[in-house]
Amino acid sequence: MEEERLQYEITIILSGGLSGEREKELLAELKKTIAGFDGEVEKEERMGLKELAYPIKKDLTGIYYFFILKLPSSTLSKFDRELRLIPGVIRHLLVRRLRLSNKQLKFMVFEKKQEEGESRKTKPADLTAEEKKAVALPKEAPSAPPSSELDEEQKRKLEGKLKEILKE
Repeated sequence: MEEERLQYEITIILSGGLSGEREKELLAELKKTIAGFDGEVEKEERMGLKELAYPIKKDLTGIYYFFILKLPSSTLSKFDRELRLIPGVIRHLLVRRLRLSNKQLKFMVFEKKQEEGESRKTKPADLTAEEKKAVALPKEAPSAPPSSELDEEQKRKLEGKLKEILKE
């Protein structure tokens, strides 16, 4: 019996100093590796040459690619290790693709609007407990009050501390 192949998203950064020909060779090698693990590429998108936030393997720029793949889950660790061995790939991130039904997406939009205080007359169709659990969004932690909400006493203390620091 053939193992079910799940959908994954992968973003790959190739070395920014590659020639066009070498870039094509690396992509061909990558696709061959995917096929070797009984996978298939559903979507490929070249995101282009971008400046990196910090040097990675002495590279200051990288060529970004985004793929949607189908792979058997049992081969993920081996596939990940194989990607690390391809010399032109300087970074990659592989994540399982989250697939929601239309009903779940409508429920997420409804909940978001409720949080923002928008009222609606209609409510999305009831979801099962499992579907609600799949779309549950993490609650955001309350942030510190804006400076306009600080009382005068706190403002004076902070200004005093700032003056002390600036004198030193």
